[in-house]
Amino acid sequence: MSPARATAANTTSAPDVIAFWSPVDYTGLSVSDLLKSCLDSNNEAAWEEFVRRFQRTIAGAICKTLRSFGSCDPELVNDLVQDTFMRLCADRSRSLREFEATEEVFFHGFLKATAVNVVRDHFRRVRSIKRHADAVAEPIDTIANERASAQEHEKKYEDSLILQAVDEILRFGEPAEAERNRFIFWLHYRDGFSAAEIARMHPVGLSAKGVETVLRRLLNEVKRGDLSAGRGGGGIP
Repeated sequence: MSPARATAANTTSAPDVIAFWSPVDYTGLSVSDLLKSCLDSNNEAAWEEFVRRFQRTIAGAICKTLRSFGSCDPELVNDLVQDTFMRLCADRSRSLREFEATEEVFFHGFLKATAVNVVRDHFRRVRSIKRHADAVAEPIDTIANERASAQEHEKKYEDSLILQAVDEILRFGEPAEAERNRFIFWLHYRDGFSAAEIARMHPVGLSAKGVETVLRRLLNEVKRGDLSAGRGGGGIP
């Protein structure tokens, strides 16, 4: 059962029925164990606990971001919360499966970042609809479109290889610091968060200037392909 379905189930009588046959108390599980139960067994009760535990975190991040765009409309918040859970479940919950941080605070940061991106994407769509409201669609040259699609696919493949190489560099060092640095680096360069926005996230524990310093150092390492301390040879393309 997906979080979106679990959100709806949260308002019904389902938990009483589930508690009868489920021997596991999911409310007492750690984040990593709860995720494992959700992803490995697709357990309905586990997903309901996932929604119960993290819905407030996601809704709070959405409402805070909406205020920066004007106002926090409750109906829109509910819609975007659903969209956030849908994004977390997309591609067989790929983003959740790939999340590797061991500290629970980093998972909350990951959820907030996902929610903020959902809000940003919402307003991008709104602006795009307004911008193209009076536009007339032009005929598409099939051959040119297929060629562009093939080129885009090739570029995505090349980019994925580069990102894998970058991530390997970021993993080097003391585990806790490397985990924090990867979190900062990808929030900035992949998700578009500013140093000030990253600094306001509880798991980071740095000022905006501190985040900027970390980003500069990490970017220099990536540009150099700095593998001198046992990372192997070769640079980043």
